[in-house]
Amino acid sequence: MSLKKGEKKTIQLTDGTKVVLNSDTRLHIPSNFNKEERVIEMEGEGFFDVTPNPDKPFIIKSGETQVRVLGTSFDFKSYKEDEFIKLTVSTGKVRINVADQDLQLSVSPNEHLSINKVDGNVRKETIRENNYIKWMQGSLYLIRSRYGKFSKRSTAPITGRLFYNAGSAITL
Repeated sequence: MSLKKGEKKTIQLTDGTKVVLNSDTRLHIPSNFNKEERVIEMEGEGFFDVTPNPDKPFIIKSGETQVRVLGTSFDFKSYKEDEFIKLTVSTGKVRINVADQDLQLSVSPNEHLSINKVDGNVRKETIRENNYIKWMQGSLYLIRSRYGKFSKRSTAPITGRLFYNAGSAITL
């Protein structure tokens, strides 16, 4: 499944997991999903509300990165052309493994993790408000971003609210 620039889509997987996919995202769900294991492949961004199943962990593969959960909700962003892999956990606990950097970390609720794909630098921070999922409500949240970095993905007109790092909103 591939989404075009400016498109969003909500799907429900056969195990009951709800996925909201962001613009320009590719998701591959194998035909044997949820038979022996729950493994998918994604390039892009998605918010996952994973149905708990302790016998079958839910695994997302994206290049050399693997995210593993039992039942939780989180946002995972891994566009091929982006410099960073980003993970923000809303509920539960998520384990992320980046094989080419020999890195394995756990992320808990209200934590945001950024991994630089070039130099391996890792930044983990506690967040009070989850601004990283505002895209699901049609808002764009910018913090230390340049227009060129986010404009690559969006060819659709920007409508709704634009948030910037001072915490103020601009209605468009």
